[in-house]
Amino acid sequence: MAKKTSSHKQNSGKRAPKGYVLRTGSSGKKASSRSPQGLCEQLEQAAKGLYHVNESDYPYRFFTLPAASEPAERKDDLTAQGFLIRLGISQQFTDEFNVPTDVLASEKTLEDFFPGRETLADYQGTDVNDPKVVSEWKQYQKLQVLLKKRLRDVKVIRVGTVEIRCYIAGLDRYGNIAGLLTTCIET
Repeated sequence: MAKKTSSHKQNSGKRAPKGYVLRTGSSGKKASSRSPQGLCEQLEQAAKGLYHVNESDYPYRFFTLPAASEPAERKDDLTAQGFLIRLGISQQFTDEFNVPTDVLASEKTLEDFFPGRETLADYQGTDVNDPKVVSEWKQYQKLQVLLKKRLRDVKVIRVGTVEIRCYIAGLDRYGNIAGLLTTCIET
């Protein structure tokens, strides 16, 4: 989106749990499109200039997490519960603070996450045929195609309440979890 506020922080200051790498953003190094770095560059380039349509405009940033070390656990990596574990949020934590997993994390399809032309037009206060709306909608469509091309089992996993981290996540060719991260404010 063209609307960008200066209050956004590119780095949330969050640290990954010990033993995990939560990598966001590109390092500026050139890499092939088949490497993890190449995936980062491709996704960030495709999302450049797009902001999550919500109460606040947040950009999309690349992230990656290692897959579960045990093959039997990998099938759960892209479930709400499994994703929380990959983030370092254990069942013990959710039990101790009495926060049910289904309240803390939820899943959404990729198709239901990105805005349609009507949503973009409403958000920008114009109509669906406005060239800016059409251009932005096409960019979202291209981003969606790229995500499906480069990642398997892509879905959106939303973590949190009010200030919700939205992980557009799938499995890269190495079995790691990768994709784009943005924030959604719901008051």
